[in-house]
Amino acid sequence: MKSIISEGSGAFILGRPLDSNPYQKTQAEHGHWIAGWRRQLLLESMADPDVVYQNPWIKIEKVQDQHWVTYAGRNGSVIMPVRIVNDEYQVLLVKVFRHLAGGIKLELPRGGSESRDRDARGTALRELVEETGYAVPSQRLDFLGDIHPDSGLIKGAISYFLAWVMETDKVNDNLDEVDEAIWIPLEELKGKIAEGQITDSFTICALMLFESQGRGRPGFPENYLG
Repeated sequence: MKSIISEGSGAFILGRPLDSNPYQKTQAEHGHWIAGWRRQLLLESMADPDVVYQNPWIKIEKVQDQHWVTYAGRNGSVIMPVRIVNDEYQVLLVKVFRHLAGGIKLELPRGGSESRDRDARGTALRELVEETGYAVPSQRLDFLGDIHPDSGLIKGAISYFLAWVMETDKVNDNLDEVDEAIWIPLEELKGKIAEGQITDSFTICALMLFESQGRGRPGFPENYLG
């Protein structure tokens, strides 16, 4: 019987180089070795997948029996617009029709990248204007982090940004892409999430990033008006 993989090769098990003959392992150890070997082969073959379906926005790709969705071009951005009124944090959300979710939903503005966007930050600034009518300077747009929206189905991460908004940033009242943009106190937003009134995962992830990074603490941001 031929060896499954030769000794001294570049195979890995759970991220560690293979350092012993697989046939000298216990049954359990050998099972873990096989699983690690298959994972490594899958990761390597993902660099050249078969394209099952493609449109201007997404591709469905396949390797072996694994399928996943890849965004066309760069990934999109989520924006959490925040303002401070009388020492109260308020978040700007949009009402938008989502047919897959069954109707009008309340969520943060977001969107995919376009060729005119220089990067994810450019996508965020553009989407903020298009969906809320507010145009903030780049220095008031903070990067919150990248999130994998579904690590088992979607290849790639979505970039999250926090926009510190002032009323003087308003440049447009005609919103074509959403039904309405409304300011909600931060504590009310948390309550709506807890009660199941807001189920959008992008909005919930953004709030988690905002809270875990301490951006809602009293006196933050120090340079909000700067």
